[in-house]
Amino acid sequence: SIGFYFRNKLEAAKDYFAGGNRIPWWLAGISHYMSSFSAFAFVAYAQLGYNYGWTAVTLFWASGFACVLGGLFFARRWRRARVITPVEFLERRFSAFIRQLFAWAGIPMKIFDDALKVFATGLFVSLSVGLSLHWSIMVCGVVMIAYTFFGGLWALVVTDYVQFIMKGLAMLLLLPLAIAGAGGFDHAFRNLPPGFFHLTNKPYGPVYIVGFFVLIAISYNASWALAQKYYSVSNEREASKAAYCAATLNFLGAPLLILPAIIGRNLLPDLAAQNRSADVYVLLVL
Repeated sequence: SIGFYFRNKLEAAKDYFAGGNRIPWWLAGISHYMSSFSAFAFVAYAQLGYNYGWTAVTLFWASGFACVLGGLFFARRWRRARVITPVEFLERRFSAFIRQLFAWAGIPMKIFDDALKVFATGLFVSLSVGLSLHWSIMVCGVVMIAYTFFGGLWALVVTDYVQFIMKGLAMLLLLPLAIAGAGGFDHAFRNLPPGFFHLTNKPYGPVYIVGFFVLIAISYNASWALAQKYYSVSNEREASKAAYCAATLNFLGAPLLILPAIIGRNLLPDLAAQNRSADVYVLLVL
């Protein structure tokens, strides 16, 4: 519905790819936060939290630090470039050959990356409504392609905003319900493995954490879908504000997302033995 609503508001390529540089900073920041992860985060980070504890939050906070770097250095420069796609910047800065090289080289990675996201979304739909996983993936993929194709960036950021409200309310509801279901705050965090609330935990030691932070810093400020949020706003100051908004949401959202999965060690203690720890979040919701 959002995609169809915005389809008649797109008059040029600039509107489709950059929202006509009219996206408000707070909406761009929320969209950056929502676009930086998908339902796969609820599978991967929740599984990490269930198995290794607070280390999952530490890894997620890499996103917050990456967005702070974006606000300090990268967001303003993306807006200053006055482009509507990152590959346009590559052509302007280097050559048409470099643009083509990066565009085609990026396709295999995007296929695997988007496949993981659609799979994770389909997994949630399949487990929650009883639809087969294959049909869930098909339906989710068609919906994602349709609203993006018809409505461009405006449809994307508005859809992200709707999902942000839904996700935020769900996370704020699930955490107290998980604590209550475990028998109260003391019981929720009792009998957890030693070191479960350390910043790092094997096999994710300091070297891994530092390497991960570097990779995320590059990804969150240079990948096409996220850089897009920086140059879609009206000016450089708004671009930095969008980055800081995304950083705040990442820092606050990580504990809200992962703490229920940590509590799941007590509520759903058999998942590791059943090799189903990847399902912990959706099972907690159910």
